[in-house]
Amino acid sequence: MTRLLNSKNEHLGYGLVFFSGILWGLSGFFVKELQRLGADSSLISFMRVSIAFVAMLVFCVVKFGVKSLIISQKQIFVCAALGLVCHGVYNLFYNFAITTLGISFSTVILYLSPAMTLIFSSIIYKEKINFIKIFAILVNILGCGLTITNGRFNISGFVVAGIVAAVGACICYSMNSIIGKMSDKGTNPFVMSMYSFFFAAVVLMVIVKPWVYRDTLQVTGVVEWGVLYALIPTAVTYAIYYIGIQKVKDCSKVPVIASVEVVVASIVGVTLFGEHIGSISIMGIAMVIASIVMMNTHFYKDIISLNAAK
Repeated sequence: MTRLLNSKNEHLGYGLVFFSGILWGLSGFFVKELQRLGADSSLISFMRVSIAFVAMLVFCVVKFGVKSLIISQKQIFVCAALGLVCHGVYNLFYNFAITTLGISFSTVILYLSPAMTLIFSSIIYKEKINFIKIFAILVNILGCGLTITNGRFNISGFVVAGIVAAVGACICYSMNSIIGKMSDKGTNPFVMSMYSFFFAAVVLMVIVKPWVYRDTLQVTGVVEWGVLYALIPTAVTYAIYYIGIQKVKDCSKVPVIASVEVVVASIVGVTLFGEHIGSISIMGIAMVIASIVMMNTHFYKDIISLNAAK
């Protein structure tokens, strides 16, 4: 009975991660609107985490009371690591990689993260590595690459610093589930999200210097769209994501399942912005979906059972 409940709980966790990926896939819609209004990537990154912090702070105080903001030293460390590494440093690395290598190549390197997560999880959490996990991750990486590039890799310039930054962004991105899983069981995911956004906002405030964007912030719609971006695919989504990863056992499955973000982003691009999607991208989408199915089923157990029966 206990094993059945644990299994259902774990499947719920993967379901929440999947739903988070869907919401993250909507990010491009908000980013494009903000860019259209004149906001650049640095300001958008800062608005995202700072507004999300304020929103989550208000929500936590109203919903759970001021005492909910008191957390353990360990949890402060986890939140600081999430904010600094997975939000702050990640944004800096990724933005630099895009400016030096181009969007397509940088994003493809970023989506090597499932392999990184598997390596870190096997070292830190002693997660078992099997053939299906490795195969699903390889299919996922290839699928993401094909979906994003349609088979055409556009490298604006092979800059060593850009490659290093892209790999750094990949490592930071892969640490999301690794660090998040370190949190104490029963930790309020909304409080956890709030503190992680706080630390990210502090880092980005020092680097971005948002006060120099006063003119941009006065443009009608910038703050409004910034609030929507900070709430829907950020504050709410990360809270759901942290609830999910607290329930899962294998961290390596998390980035693969969350990669549904790439599929949703492609659909948003086609339906809302009239972007063209080629046959190779469609094949990539199918591969991403297939890898998610492989990671979230007992397919590998069926194979083992069939081999044992022979």
